Amino acid sequence: MVRGLAGIALLIFILCNSTHAAGPQWGTTVVGIQLDTDAHLSIENFSAQIAQKVGQPLDRSKISESLKNLFATGRFVDLRAESEPKGEGVEVVFVGRAQYFVGMVSVDGAPGVLTPGSLTSTTRLRLGQPLTESDLSKAHEHLAATLAEEGYYQPKIIHAVQSDTDSQEAEVKFTIVPGRPATLAKIEFEGHPVFPRDRLVAISHLRLGHRLTSNRLERALLKIHQFYVNQGHLQAYTRVESRPYDSARHIEKLVLLVEAGPLIRVHVIGARLSTGNMKQLLPMFSDGVTDDFALQQGQRNLEDHFQRQGYFSVKAKGERNVNPNSQEIDITYHVTLGPAGEFDGYAFKGNKAFADYELSPLLSLQVKDFPFTWSGAFSHTLLEHDVTTLKTYYQTQGFAEVKVNSRLENNYANLPNHLFVVFEIVEGPRQYVGHLTLDGVDLAMRKQIESTLPAKTGQPYSPANAEAIRQSILTFLGNTGFNSPTVTWKASPVSPTNDVDLSYDIHPGLQVRVQRIVLMGNQHTRSGIIRRQVLFRPGEPLRQSDVFESQRKLYDLGIFNQVQIGAQNPQTSETHQTMLVKVEEGRRWTVGYGGGIEFQRLGSNQPQGSLQVSPRLSLDVSRLNVGGRGQTFTIRGRLSNLETSAGTSYLIQHLPTRYDLSLRVTGLFDRSRDVETFSAERSEGSISLEKHYGPSTLLVGRYTYRKVLVDSSTLHISPDQIPLLSRPARIGLVGMSFIKDQRDNPADATQGAYTLVDFGISASKLGSQANFLRFSGQYSTYYSLGRHLVFARNTRIGIESPYGALRKVIIPASATAPAQVLFTHDIPLPERFFMGGSESDRGFSINQAGPRDPITGFPVGGNALFLNSFELRIRVEENRLGFALFHDFGNVYSNGRVMRLLKFGQNSPTDLNYTSHAIGVGIRYNTPIGPLRLDVGYNLNPPRFQVQNSGGLGVSQLSHTQFFLGVGQTF
Repeated sequence: MVRGLAGIALLIFILCNSTHAAGPQWGTTVVGIQLDTDAHLSIENFSAQIAQKVGQPLDRSKISESLKNLFATGRFVDLRAESEPKGEGVEVVFVGRAQYFVGMVSVDGAPGVLTPGSLTSTTRLRLGQPLTESDLSKAHEHLAATLAEEGYYQPKIIHAVQSDTDSQEAEVKFTIVPGRPATLAKIEFEGHPVFPRDRLVAISHLRLGHRLTSNRLERALLKIHQFYVNQGHLQAYTRVESRPYDSARHIEKLVLLVEAGPLIRVHVIGARLSTGNMKQLLPMFSDGVTDDFALQQGQRNLEDHFQRQGYFSVKAKGERNVNPNSQEIDITYHVTLGPAGEFDGYAFKGNKAFADYELSPLLSLQVKDFPFTWSGAFSHTLLEHDVTTLKTYYQTQGFAEVKVNSRLENNYANLPNHLFVVFEIVEGPRQYVGHLTLDGVDLAMRKQIESTLPAKTGQPYSPANAEAIRQSILTFLGNTGFNSPTVTWKASPVSPTNDVDLSYDIHPGLQVRVQRIVLMGNQHTRSGIIRRQVLFRPGEPLRQSDVFESQRKLYDLGIFNQVQIGAQNPQTSETHQTMLVKVEEGRRWTVGYGGGIEFQRLGSNQPQGSLQVSPRLSLDVSRLNVGGRGQTFTIRGRLSNLETSAGTSYLIQHLPTRYDLSLRVTGLFDRSRDVETFSAERSEGSISLEKHYGPSTLLVGRYTYRKVLVDSSTLHISPDQIPLLSRPARIGLVGMSFIKDQRDNPADATQGAYTLVDFGISASKLGSQANFLRFSGQYSTYYSLGRHLVFARNTRIGIESPYGALRKVIIPASATAPAQVLFTHDIPLPERFFMGGSESDRGFSINQAGPRDPITGFPVGGNALFLNSFELRIRVEENRLGFALFHDFGNVYSNGRVMRLLKFGQNSPTDLNYTSHAIGVGIRYNTPIGPLRLDVGYNLNPPRFQVQNSGGLGVSQLSHTQFFLGVGQTF
């Protein structure tokens, strides 16, 4: 402010002491006003700020006011006014230097431990803010401090500023030469560490002679602190005292201040409590405090914990003993559990306005109801919370005088230690909104605001509802371009009819409109792609909801690492703002590769396979933002003993005129032998149109054309079936899929649901040689039963049915047989359903379920499938390690007519249309790419099947036990 006033004073002085011979002609008619700056600024944009108008006499006070107004816009660094004679009057020229604002900021030369993006954030140059020399100087300081934290104490930092005279944006580019990093030469400890230096150095894992980075230092401090906590020094703290740097030898010394604090021993007597629960419940572990308040809080937490386990009369008493000589503190909690009981439930009494089913979801008390709730939950803390919740709910619904009390029945239904809660509610009169008036806005805006209000005349009144109306008005004004609205409200006394009149005083402030939009950072992306995602337009009011939604849509393109949208010069009260859209493009080429192993029953000459280990390699190469259009081209490859495949896809994520539609074209060649019976080759192309109904719902329509070929040399079925099932087949299929994914984490869900419905039709008119219908569906649900338990269930069903004319199969002549023409309704072998393996029915090895060849015993697939799986997932060790108990039941059936879900046994070895059951256990270990999974399944009723051997037809049976190793949850 001082700089501005001084500048204005100087400007007025320049005007009043013009070097023109005649001096300023005060009172002379102004015939023109011009603006002369180093930026392309138009005088028309500042007409509201210029008090001196053309046609008026040149006035000293109006010139002074104009200079003040122009300077207040923040668009000028300095400004002066000059007058020049022109015709019969004078022309006023405002001359000055324009203010430039922060646009693109980049950092080159970052050392490997720091990314350019993190260093850019370190500069603290915010998009749209005025750029000053002071800001640049501070940016240098911040960069130097960040580099010093990584051991670079002598960096060279220079910057270059490139200004855009059209947009007033300044691109700032920092170049860093980090220099030689320092190495750690010595570690010293100050304070009262108690333990010897060498032991602390070993615990820190810091190595002398290596560079000391901020991450290594942070981990070292954490390890040292954790060591002290584990040794009972719960109040210990460690911090960096200094890092002296020797510039001559490029070494540094680390000085740590360590205060061990007293030795605190905590004991719980009278009840069993795990170390983890003790650390969670007692504040001396989390906060390191041992005062009376912490002691009492620990008592309350212990009582609450054991009450939730059914000990409703538990009492906890804490004692603290301090040894002044040894600085040791002993804290002992004496817990008296009392008899174990059971929480039988709750009831509501006196509730007239709301039914029980409306109030129950508000409660945190829980009755045991497996599998939805593993155990009941009751404690006096929960009870107090629920009483408060019920009271608050009633008050928000207009019952200002409501009273809620709880009554405990300790021996409910004459059963000792059975507890029942009755919530006694006295509702009182209900208050309603009477007259609702909106002052300060015109009639048109009043009607618009009224249509958005959450409460209106005749609806329940409460202060919370009245405040919600105020917030709704503020939201409406913010989404209409008013940048600093104020709204206040007052309520009248309650009338005899229990009505409350509400009056809102609204001051919208200035409405801000978009003057223009400036795009920055799109080196490869076409500007039109970005502008299509931006919802605000020049001349329209600036709606904050449009800003947030535009940012989300730009991120959804998947080609930007960062998106920032802000106003240029946001500190001023401009009514027309320049909006800046800054993007940071991601890498256009990405390469992903991986490897792993498959451990299960793989291919062999035996119908049920043999336990083998197969290596697996994968490679994905993607080209993002093809042609700057936000489109993606991908090539994928897979190689293992079971599958060799190569595929490509091209994705147009958002069609130009329909943001909710995506187009995908794919091609695939695949050779697989994951079915014991045969190896198959598949060449496929497809085109699909995807309709997005929100982030969780997708509808896909597609056309697929493929050629499938069974390698007859690998076919393990009876000779009379080989000609029909081994012939090449062309499949033309049109289909539709509906997907709804409401899981909280698709890789490892704990709650939510997943739905998939797929339907397809293969027809000769579509280029197919086989006519059949296909339907498949999947529905999975997940229930969190507490912090450590998740109950998951999954159901899959599939039906295929041939229709229409018989399929014509031509078998060429051979040396031993003439050519044949056969007709069949059979669905080609690779198009049938197969099931079994780590991600389906774990009672079977991979694709071993269902019908089998009556001679060789190898699986031949079926036209119907059903699978239902239950899993109880148990998480321990801070959710890193887990276990699973599962039950899978289902099978592959010859067709839908013989699907008998309640048939659990075989009538004969050739009767394979029955439901198989499998139980098992699994181990899970969380990794960055998902849970590593080991499952052991036991089939309770594995199938018996015919197989021909040297002695004729015999009967064999699949193994009861299966082993699976994989990544990710089964479903």
